[in-house]
Amino acid sequence: MEPKIMHKKAFTAIGFSKDLKTDSNLEEFNELWSKFNNNIEQIEKRKGNLNIGIYQNKFEDGLPLEEFNYTAAAITDDDANIPDGMNKIQIPESDYTIFTHLEGYETLNNTYKYIYDEWLKKSDHQLAQTPSFTMVLQSFLTGAIEIEIHVPIIKSKVLT
Repeated sequence: MEPKIMHKKAFTAIGFSKDLKTDSNLEEFNELWSKFNNNIEQIEKRKGNLNIGIYQNKFEDGLPLEEFNYTAAAITDDDANIPDGMNKIQIPESDYTIFTHLEGYETLNNTYKYIYDEWLKKSDHQLAQTPSFTMVLQSFLTGAIEIEIHVPIIKSKVLT
C-alpha cells in the first residue's frame, strides 16, 4: 500500500464531535454519522457534498494516544455559523500522506495499524500534531467505496 504525499491548504469544517478510543466499535461512529446526516441541512455555506471524519489525536512524546476526538463534519466557508450542538474545526495547512482503503469499514483499523506501526516507522516522516481526516469516495463506474485516509506529516529524518 503506497501512499500519495500531498500539500493541502487550511480549511474549516463544522459537525458533531465525540470523544472515542481506538478500540471504539463501529456503531459509535455510525451513531455520530447518523446524527450528522439528520442535521446536515443546518450547516450553512457547505463546500460541495463531500463530508469528512476528523480525528483530533491526543499526543504524548509525539505519538498519538488511544483516545481521540472524532467529528463527522462538512467542509464550510470560514465564516459559517455554528449550529447548536456542533463544533467548528480549523484544519491548518499541512503536508499529508494519503492512503486509500478499499476493504470496507470492518478492516479500517488494520490500515491505521499499518500506517502508524509500519509505514511511519520506515518512512522519513513523522506524524504532525494536527488533525487527520478521512473522506469516503464512491466510484460512479463500479459503485465501490474508497476511504481516503489523510495523515498529517512532517519531514523528520534522512533514511540511510
